[in-house]
Amino acid sequence: MINNIMNFIGSILFSFKTLKKVSFMYSFIKNISNILLPIIAIFMTYLVKDIVDKLASKDIGDLASITVCVLIYCTLKIIIGFLNGCIEYSTEMESNKLRRNMGEDTIKKSLELDIEWYDNATLYDELQYVQYNYNSIANLTNGIIEIFSSIISLAVICIIALDKLWIYTIIMIISCIPSGIAKFSFTKKIYKFNIDRLSEERKVDYIVSLVTDKNYAQDFRQYPIKSLLLSKYRIICELMFGERRKILFKKLIVSSISLLLPEIVLLGIILSVIFKISRNEMTVGDFSLYVGLMSQLCGNMSRVVYSIDGIIEDSNKVSFYKQFINKKNNVNDGFRHIKDIKTIELKKISFKYPFTENYIFKNLSLHINSGDKIAIVGENGAGKSTMIKLLLRFYDVDEGEIVINGFNIKDYVVEELRSCIGIYFQNNNNYAFKIIENITLRESTDINSSNVVEALKLSGLNKVIKNKKINLSSYNTKLFNKDGVELSGGENQKLSLARTIYMNKKLLIFDEPSAFLDAKSEYEFFKDIRNKYKDRTLIYISHRLTNIVKSDRIVVIKNGEVIEEGFFDELMNNKGVFYEYYRLYK
Repeated sequence: MINNIMNFIGSILFSFKTLKKVSFMYSFIKNISNILLPIIAIFMTYLVKDIVDKLASKDIGDLASITVCVLIYCTLKIIIGFLNGCIEYSTEMESNKLRRNMGEDTIKKSLELDIEWYDNATLYDELQYVQYNYNSIANLTNGIIEIFSSIISLAVICIIALDKLWIYTIIMIISCIPSGIAKFSFTKKIYKFNIDRLSEERKVDYIVSLVTDKNYAQDFRQYPIKSLLLSKYRIICELMFGERRKILFKKLIVSSISLLLPEIVLLGIILSVIFKISRNEMTVGDFSLYVGLMSQLCGNMSRVVYSIDGIIEDSNKVSFYKQFINKKNNVNDGFRHIKDIKTIELKKISFKYPFTENYIFKNLSLHINSGDKIAIVGENGAGKSTMIKLLLRFYDVDEGEIVINGFNIKDYVVEELRSCIGIYFQNNNNYAFKIIENITLRESTDINSSNVVEALKLSGLNKVIKNKKINLSSYNTKLFNKDGVELSGGENQKLSLARTIYMNKKLLIFDEPSAFLDAKSEYEFFKDIRNKYKDRTLIYISHRLTNIVKSDRIVVIKNGEVIEEGFFDELMNNKGVFYEYYRLYK
């Protein structure tokens, strides 16, 4: 209970702090307008009473004062219209700024999270929920202001109404409570339903994203998958629709019944006022005043109840968002700085991926010196790519240690460590940006720099650009530009290789860099890399073993261990595992 209260208070403070930073002016305008509106409405009710009483008296001498009251009333109507316009405008602007800010924070956090978070489907559910509830912060603060405004109005109304209708005022307040309790109860159920169905919601979005993704367009038109997709979509949607309908229908029935109570009380007040007027205990203007005040009392009580209900729901959403933004990584910065990687040593490391039981490595050891040209080979699933992920500290080892330049890899600042490595990933991705932006990964206009020229030449991308009659400012794909260029698998690989070479690092890692290259392009790439980077440390991972013949050292991994290591001729003469691999895969 105490934790829930603290989380509730924390969510409110967090929301106000965020709005103050992101959208102070718009929030101020909206909140002041919301406070003024009900106060003006009460004053207008008094004006109507005064006008009605003066008209009922048929005193022509009151014509001037009636005219003044009408003018004031019309002026207040104009002010209310203006305030409503201010609320609409400021709410929209606040929402846009808040969505942009929270979206940016979500992107930053997603980019900072450990890779291991992406091994857990829960992260994707959380991301989905966070993105759907960017307005929760504004809604929470709106609810607080709504309650504050309504309480002021209630206080004023009660002071006025208690004079002649004190019993009805108390009954009216009490009659509004059941609807609030009912709404609160169902809000908790709906919130829990939405949380429990995050995975299903994400499946629906996934199916929609598939059918709008060009990469799958050919498959969907060739293979009989249409019925499968539609079936999955319908089953999930119908299941969620049915369950949500049951909850909302029960809410409708209970809420409708509970809302009858205030209306019955209001009917009693109307009849009571009419009775008092007939006995000259009240004026016709009093009818307008007290019926109007009781209607406002009912409305304000409903606003308070609904606001409390909304505050609780939105505080849960804000708390959810806070938990996501405050997620802690297991891979954290060390205290040492690093500018270059000279030696790498894996000392009896053991590792298994999070949420799995099987070890990828068990007591694996390996030493790499500056300038070495190392080829790592092994069957699929042997852990070749995993080793690279450990060197980049996407994950930390479970046992043993990785030593860089004589110090534990955990001692270094993570971003600095990664910046020392030029990496071509096995599943490298390109982006629907300009060709030059894909290479430099920034908004670059320096297309003639020596690094760009060298990257184009070594990757073979310069020939692609020439043959396709495009330039570095051309867009990759037609996703955002109708004049964009569609690259083949091999051409896309050359673009990715150009990016890796452009990094110009002294340690370069190539994980299956020739999977889509033709034999000639593959031969030229490996030859050029070896000739150009004689002084640099190169690590190759490749299934095409003919490419690694001239490596300084070949490392064979099997069952999580290094089982063979040596020169090409040496391993071939041993006629061991590598010899068999080479015979099968050369």
